Amino acid sequence: MLILKPMNVSSEFKGDVLTIDPTNIVEAPLPSKAIKSLRASYYFMGALLGRFQRATVSFPGGDNIGPRPIDQHIKAFKALGAEVSEHDGTVTIKTGPDGLHGAQIFLDIVSVGATINTILASVKAPGTTVIGNAAKEPEIIDIATFLNNMGANIRGAGTDVIRIEGVPTLQARNTHTIIPDRIEAGTYLSLAAAVGDGILITNIIPEHLEAFVAKLEEMGCDLTVYEDSIYVGPSHDLKPIRIKVMPYPGFATDLQQPLRVISSTPWS
Repeated sequence: MLILKPMNVSSEFKGDVLTIDPTNIVEAPLPSKAIKSLRASYYFMGALLGRFQRATVSFPGGDNIGPRPIDQHIKAFKALGAEVSEHDGTVTIKTGPDGLHGAQIFLDIVSVGATINTILASVKAPGTTVIGNAAKEPEIIDIATFLNNMGANIRGAGTDVIRIEGVPTLQARNTHTIIPDRIEAGTYLSLAAAVGDGILITNIIPEHLEAFVAKLEEMGCDLTVYEDSIYVGPSHDLKPIRIKVMPYPGFATDLQQPLRVISSTPWS
């Protein structure tokens, strides 16, 4: 909300519903402090580039877990026809007089952030944009669904090749229900396994957690998987296991820490 306000975008939370009204959006400098406090703020680069053909964003901050470069984002922006420069922690992105255009883009590494930023920047760019080695995460499918419902033409989300036909305009729709957070779901499943008394975790999509659930079962956790929930029964004498983090649908990097809580829990 703090980031949206300078752009004259109103937003309001009521219960679990966030209402955003961008009717009177204007281009404006974004609050540096708020941008640096949120790693996901780099998505404003692609969104503003696609909307205004330029963007000036402070280098995003967030959790201090080591280097997380945005070189693949920049590579994609340049392929789409933008010029990118960085000075004193601020990234400036702008297009020439002809604006953005469709392009063939192959990401050197699988990156959720770069995939989403490329989609945001290219969704209104004339021509066809093809993203190779794209991330397959459920969040990619969710944002593609959101944009397609607004009139975008995105195909292949959830595979490693995404094709985007640029459209002249997007139109707001009344509602979009965000998918349940699989990392939070995995965290609660770990908590349930550590407590060991029997806990039902609801409002989740088990298919998004298959790699994590497989490792819990390999450890000896007692799981019952339902359509949109998982029951974690009492577990005893859990076994040590090995994991290897990989891009989706592999084991998620962010679920290493919750799993370690279980492995360090004393069992009687």
